[in-house]
Amino acid sequence: MNISRGYVRLFRQIDEWEWYDNPYVKAIFLHCLIKANDKAKKWRDLSLKRGQFVTSYEKLAAANGITIQQTRTALKQLQLTNEIEYQSTNQYTVITVKNFNLYQGTNTQKTKADNPPTNKQNGGQVTTTNNNIDIDNNINTHTKEKNNVCVLPKISKEEREILKNYARKSKATNITAYVHTLIANGGYLEILEQEKAKAEKKKQKEIYAAAEKIEEVQEDEKTTKAAYEKFKKAGEELRKIK
Repeated sequence: MNISRGYVRLFRQIDEWEWYDNPYVKAIFLHCLIKANDKAKKWRDLSLKRGQFVTSYEKLAAANGITIQQTRTALKQLQLTNEIEYQSTNQYTVITVKNFNLYQGTNTQKTKADNPPTNKQNGGQVTTTNNNIDIDNNINTHTKEKNNVCVLPKISKEEREILKNYARKSKATNITAYVHTLIANGGYLEILEQEKAKAEKKKQKEIYAAAEKIEEVQEDEKTTKAAYEKFKKAGEELRKIK
């Protein structure tokens, strides 16, 4: 293994990620983290940003030992939950790892062996050099930092239930973690809009169906009344003949 290429950071909390128990999605996402460029670069006529890289379905499938269809499905699922974005042509696919700076930081981490902290006496005061990773907190606009704790935006109980139902329809194994991730990365906004639109459309269909039912009943009543009047008239005519 060649360690000269450096490394990527991986949070232990990834085991709470909704796709963690899906081997295909997990493999593709980890592959994307590893392959994403750590700085802007050019590829042919493309200007790639930090967190982006160029690949293809075939390369992704071969590198992870899965089929092309499994690769396509994994990419769709990752894009659905806002982990990545990707655009494909008939020659290549450009993948963008969302929140790459949040995952990997904006600076390269140095170990104590590389740059040990030094203490210097300066006028009786001790100055300590501390090599912490700076994280761009503006990358994810849907969460806020408070005392180094991620604070999720507030959503209503009704909206949370909509997201839970969406997670169930998506066959997520961990509903709570799935919803938490959707809210944290902002993917919930589009989903709420879509699900509310679907619910409104369904409601309108039910209203139209109820209205049609009422019209059918009214038509039946008119038909029944007309038949009764016709029968009554026929009876009167019969009595006249007698």
